[in-house]
Amino acid sequence: MIKKIFLFVLLFSFQNIFAQLTLEYQSSFFPYNSVSGWFPFKKLSDGWEYRFYYVDSTVFKIYSSHYYGTVQYTYNFTPPEVAAGGKIYSLGVDLSGDAIVEFYVLGYYGTISYPRQSVKILNVVNNSVLLELNNVQYYYSAPDLYDIDKDGYLELIFVEYDIYNSYNYRLLVYNTNVSTSILNDSNFNFDLKQNYPNPFNPETTIEFSINNSSHLKIDIYDVTGNHIVNLIDDHLPPGNHKVLWNGLDKNKRKVSSGVYFYTLTQNEIIVTKKMILLK
Repeated sequence: MIKKIFLFVLLFSFQNIFAQLTLEYQSSFFPYNSVSGWFPFKKLSDGWEYRFYYVDSTVFKIYSSHYYGTVQYTYNFTPPEVAAGGKIYSLGVDLSGDAIVEFYVLGYYGTISYPRQSVKILNVVNNSVLLELNNVQYYYSAPDLYDIDKDGYLELIFVEYDIYNSYNYRLLVYNTNVSTSILNDSNFNFDLKQNYPNPFNPETTIEFSINNSSHLKIDIYDVTGNHIVNLIDDHLPPGNHKVLWNGLDKNKRKVSSGVYFYTLTQNEIIVTKKMILLK
């Protein structure tokens, strides 16, 4: 009898818990080829303010609040940025001093034989360009942020490839004058770095770091969105990690020359970067 009473009380308690679940927000329908969600947008004294965003191949929109807001900021991709896939990425830090996170955008030029990529650091509040690397001679990597010289300030690092000279490369380092202390408040639990070498043949290394033990995946896709191969699908400890891609697909066949994308997925957050295989 006591067991029956206990079971009844337990079931009644669960029913009360589930009865409190109510729909808090329901967005409108978005096209299947778009991406939407939330990201840390504005730095507050006790953390970050999250905003709702929408991005497709032509436009990036930031809404005025996390729910129910109107579109407050808009960035329209240029034709080269559309050619690069209409991708925009958060740097995760404020470089301009307005407490708003900065973004970077990639642009694609050239041909399969001589592909060329530009990179632009963007203040999305007024669409001003903080830095743009775009030269007909060079292919530029996506940026990375580190305190290279341990002076307490972040450096912005790019790789500049000479596309007409066997893709020899050099490193470009920009001082941001932004304190490393902001990283202590970061809401980003992982850092996906640019693969190296890039362009590559026949193999390349992908490095990443995670702050907490978690399950993550790394996948390779071609420019049409076809899944090529999964490199990692596992629970990993915190720290620095790396994985090698040998240019083979899931059936152990060599893929052709061209542009490919690698994605890191962790807790439904996805970061994508581009790489080039040249034979």
